[in-house]
Amino acid sequence: MNKIVEVAKRFLDCLEVRTRESGEQFVCFKSEVIEKDTDEYRKLSSLIWKLKENLSEDFVYWEVYNCLNEIIDLKPETEEGLEDILENIEPDVYTSDLTEWLNQHNGHVYYLTEALETYEIKDGFQLLAVAQELAKREVWTEVIELIRSEVEKMELEED
Repeated sequence: MNKIVEVAKRFLDCLEVRTRESGEQFVCFKSEVIEKDTDEYRKLSSLIWKLKENLSEDFVYWEVYNCLNEIIDLKPETEEGLEDILENIEPDVYTSDLTEWLNQHNGHVYYLTEALETYEIKDGFQLLAVAQELAKREVWTEVIELIRSEVEKMELEED
């Protein structure tokens, strides 16, 4: 197994999908991972804590989970391949899902502003989609940086 996938699996193994009483699914840390206070848990928890300052907690957890799964599925073997993962980010396709995302956290408005300032957008749906894609990219970039850092550490330990 390549090191990138190995590291991604270690981090993904910290998370699980649960269901709330309302029937809504959410991603969270496994109880036993929290109790053991593993190195992976601490690093992933720190990353999530930092990201949820400007993004909703549920969104951050789901996107960390989605990114780790994408890395495992695509099995990139190089840093360039890891960067290519960012090209697979897709915003929600339904306006109702995009407006629900916007409503999850006041910080999501920042991404609307960033989309408006960066792109010439004249359509509301496109604006929401680009804003959400920018938010997802921010989370996925942080996850990729964490993976890259862990792989580099593994390689240094081997030398």
